[in-house]
Amino acid sequence: MRRIAMLLLMYVFSLAIPALAQEKYGVKGTIKDKDGNGQPFCNVVLKDNTGKFLKGTVTDTKGAFRIEILKKGKYKVEITLVGFEKTEKEVDLNTSGLKDLGNIKLEEASKMLESVEVTARRKAIEHSPGMQAINVSPELASMGGSVGKLLRAIPSVEVSPKGNVQVRGSGNVLFLIDGKKSVLGMNPKQLMKILPVSSIERIEVITSPPPKYDGEGADAIINIILKKGTMDGFMLSAGGSWVPNPKMLGAGAMAGYKKGKWNFTGTVGYYEENFPMEVENERSDSETEKTTLKQKGDGDTKGNGYYAAASAEYSFDDKQDLTFEIGHTDFGGSSDSKQKNTFGNESDKTDLKTEDTYDFRATDISLVYTNEISKAKSLEVKANSSVGYDKNRSDIIESGSGKETRSSNPGESKYAIYDLKVDYTDSIGSKLRLETGASSSILRFTVDQNNERFEASSKYKFLQQQYAGYAMAKIGFGKFMLGAGGRLQYFRNDGTEKIKNSDIKQEYFNPLPNLLLQYNFSETEPYHTISLVYNKKVNWPGYEQLDPALQIHDPYNVERGNPDLKPEKVDNMEVFHEIRTGAWRLSSTVFGRRTKDVIQRTVTLKDKVTHASYANYSESHSLGFDSQLEWEPNDYLEMSIGFLGMKNWYAKPSDKTTEYNATGLYWNTKGNLTVHTGKGPSVGLRWQYFGKEVEAFASRKPYSKFDVSVTQEILQGMITLGLNGEDLFNTAQSETWVSNGPGFNTATNWKTFSRSVSISMYINLN
Repeated sequence: MRRIAMLLLMYVFSLAIPALAQEKYGVKGTIKDKDGNGQPFCNVVLKDNTGKFLKGTVTDTKGAFRIEILKKGKYKVEITLVGFEKTEKEVDLNTSGLKDLGNIKLEEASKMLESVEVTARRKAIEHSPGMQAINVSPELASMGGSVGKLLRAIPSVEVSPKGNVQVRGSGNVLFLIDGKKSVLGMNPKQLMKILPVSSIERIEVITSPPPKYDGEGADAIINIILKKGTMDGFMLSAGGSWVPNPKMLGAGAMAGYKKGKWNFTGTVGYYEENFPMEVENERSDSETEKTTLKQKGDGDTKGNGYYAAASAEYSFDDKQDLTFEIGHTDFGGSSDSKQKNTFGNESDKTDLKTEDTYDFRATDISLVYTNEISKAKSLEVKANSSVGYDKNRSDIIESGSGKETRSSNPGESKYAIYDLKVDYTDSIGSKLRLETGASSSILRFTVDQNNERFEASSKYKFLQQQYAGYAMAKIGFGKFMLGAGGRLQYFRNDGTEKIKNSDIKQEYFNPLPNLLLQYNFSETEPYHTISLVYNKKVNWPGYEQLDPALQIHDPYNVERGNPDLKPEKVDNMEVFHEIRTGAWRLSSTVFGRRTKDVIQRTVTLKDKVTHASYANYSESHSLGFDSQLEWEPNDYLEMSIGFLGMKNWYAKPSDKTTEYNATGLYWNTKGNLTVHTGKGPSVGLRWQYFGKEVEAFASRKPYSKFDVSVTQEILQGMITLGLNGEDLFNTAQSETWVSNGPGFNTATNWKTFSRSVSISMYINLN
């Protein structure tokens, strides 16, 4: 494998040599204001006739720019600068050399933009205060074809071998689609498989949400923005990938048609999987270190599903739009597993066979009204509903000592989300911007679980209500921008468990302040800026953490929620710095977090069975550093390397017998090397290393991952083909955790089959 990797590296660099001799085309010009003065720091972007981003640059101190490209043809030049109207020019590059556009005059705009960001070009990965984002290009879409693989490219995100998502070491993440909550977003593992990459424009990872966002008790928000047609005529974006072993198939398409005042969009996605998994679990006495339980099992998981959505947008005029959207998700599957249990000595053994089936369906409907009242004012109203259900059944057969025990656990869960949101912005002059709004959100959740073991049966009803208003003012003066505001939020939980006759009643009213301070050091190269963001938020316990009913994972591992949980109170602060000069760009964030009433998962042991639940601990603190360095010296080479490290200080448990780690550590590093060869293929090498993760009651062993991809555009860029190798050295196949409880330790190892080769294709027509 190491020889293969070295050969691939040699191949990558050999591809770049013939590309150096190709002819070049391009544009140059000078940007000036109304008085004829050169304008530095203008963003100049070159797009093709479909609107696809190709290259970009920033004007120098005299307002001059130049962009070179390898293909002749018709292009569009787009020029933007804070405080000025966007300017567009169409150019026909049919002869080699640079076409001179001369002096281009910018018109002042009365509407102040939301923030003063330094963005030289539409990079694959973008950084801004409190947010990281990935723009989905055809090249990225053809590198494997799943949302999870896209998320792995973002520095602060980890998608583990089991498919769990963490942002800066926290798995408390809220998924949104086009800024809206949905039942599908409550199942992130399925969302990452079923949502077609060909329909995605951009993915935002928001680590410090501004007041307009309802954090929904999450440490981070992942907002998936879907494509919509922007030009008259027909457009098509389609793609798919196939992995022969383990078997995985994903395909999707997005089509749009825009004419006059109407804009129609349709999206469909399909996935299918069949993969094996092995798991080993060893429980030992923490004092004697003797093994008390060994579990070893294997199984297969099969599943398939589809996603379909459609939207219709009507423009009343050039200011007002009304959009209706409807989407439906349907997926299901089964898993069969066999497990051997050995207690203490070899003579005490049992065999466990489990058959699980599930069926999930959800429907989303939304209506969005937007009104660009003037250059300074805008209004948006969103109404959204999402309903769904989840049917599941688990059949367990346990045999040992000449006996056989059978149990069945059928159940059904129903979900409903109803949201209404109003956002209004107003600019006073060119310096002051006001953002205000209000929102309401209702979640209904019911569970009807029937188990032959009475204590595991449940009839649970849960109602969550949130009502909020927010305001944020941003003012620019000189090189500074200051933002101040907050969110007033009322929150209520009502739950009833009929069988246990247990009630949940929680009610809170919270003022949540938000501050932003930004300073731009220079408008000439090197460009750099620094920002400070502070916000306060409340993380409410989820319905599954509150549910008092017993959840059986297997006869020796069960879980029960705690209806008395209190919400976490979080103070969050980030200092963001970015510097860019020539081909280099460095983005860094120092972040800190203090959490009171920490919600912690706890595990106790009784009669050979571990009982998991949740409890509030006093307080924890986190301090971390997140950085990415990018280098793009020419059209042929892109390179980036990122690092994330954080240290945690955990609250001491009230149970003195429980072993715990007073401090924890989480870190990772990621790298990417991409070589473009003009009309030839592009080759990408990506590596990731995740160090040992230490939590209060658990730790995870380190693992690494190395991927390679080759992509080729054909038919003038309308089709992109991809050949992708994932986890070439098979180093990410295992996820190993060691957890602690009062008087015992448990080591668990999940083994997946992550090494794979996939073939993908992406189509883009406009």
